[in-house]
Amino acid sequence: MIKNKRYFYFETTDSPRMKKIPIRVECSAGHRGEQIPHTFHLKDRDIEVVEVFDSWLALDHRYFKVKGHDGGLYILRHDVPAEEWEVTFSEWPLAHD
Repeated sequence: MIKNKRYFYFETTDSPRMKKIPIRVECSAGHRGEQIPHTFHLKDRDIEVVEVFDSWLALDHRYFKVKGHDGGLYILRHDVPAEEWEVTFSEWPLAHD
């Protein structure tokens, strides 16, 4: 249910109202030589990718829908020409008391 999850949307457009959330990503080569994220660093947290659910291409970007070791779901965007990574969406279960 939605009340058991916390959602964060990170807008990656160039709108002055929106802030990009850059991240540092460690990758390994996929079976076709493409970069596959295995760890990313978001602010002061290191998040290990435990599963890549999906990946897709856009014009100059590649997207990855991944599950982190923290139980969170993340969509990572890789700007291939610029070699920059961003988080575009995240969702994770709320901590229980």
